[in-house]
Order: sequence, then C-alpha cells, then structure tokens
Amino acid sequence: MSRSIADLMTSPTLQPMPSHDWTGWVPPPPMQPMASHVQPGTWDTRADGSPKGTGYLGVLARPDGRVSNEINIGVNLNGKAIEIPTLVPTLTPQEVNYLLTMDVSKGQIPDAIVQKAVDFARQRMKAGKPVFAQPGEDNTALYPHVKRAR
Repeated sequence: MSRSIADLMTSPTLQPMPSHDWTGWVPPPPMQPMASHVQPGTWDTRADGSPKGTGYLGVLARPDGRVSNEINIGVNLNGKAIEIPTLVPTLTPQEVNYLLTMDVSKGQIPDAIVQKAVDFARQRMKAGKPVFAQPGEDNTALYPHVKRAR
C-alpha cells in the first residue's frame, strides 16, 4: 500500500514539515541530467538549506538518465518536524528499484519504505548521529544491481 502526502499529513506519527506549503504537495525541483549532478556541489539543498551529500548508497543512476542520492521526505519525529532520506541501507533491492523508477513529483512512497526511513532516522538520532549520511558513510557495495553515477 502506498501513502500519499495527504495520508502522511493525517498520520499521528508522520507529519509534514511546517516550512512547506502542504495544502497541495509541492514536488521537489526537477532532477537535473546526470552530468550536472555527479558533483555534490551542483546538487539542490535540503529544505533547511543544508547541502545534500552522496547519501547512504552513493549516487544512484535512474533509468531516465538522472540521479538520486537521498529522496527526502518531511516527517515529525519526537515532536519535531524534520526532513529524512528514504534511500537508506535497510531497504530491500525491490524498494530501492521502486524509488529509482517512481515519479518523485507524485509523492507516492509505499508505507514500508516510509517506515524503514523513519526507523533508520530514529536509530541514527538515538545514537546521536545526524539522520543524513555523513562524508564516508556511503556504501556503494550495497545493492550491486543498481548502477552508480560515479
């Protein structure tokens, strides 16, 4: 089952970030072609203005020729609205494939993926770590079936 952004907005544990206009889900900016997105300095920023990194899985090539590294969602954890990545190392290969082939502008992310992202973020927070991968934390050995952009 997939959750729409509207479903997430009414969930008691997953609430949208207040910094966004959620009256109608605002899709992320269009992804750029791979050539301009291989270097981290050319990527978009997160909702809080911080730069995106390579993510936990590295820079992944999408079938349409673009790349993904985090695919973030806004949630409410411990009473605080934050942005978390959905491309986390606890996903199954099928879930990674789904995220790489889905139309990110529609915002349909299956419950299982949302829950794994939330659980992974909670685990990181409990350990005193940021929810986003830090330099050197990307593991390009995971999911060898997925083409990397670099």
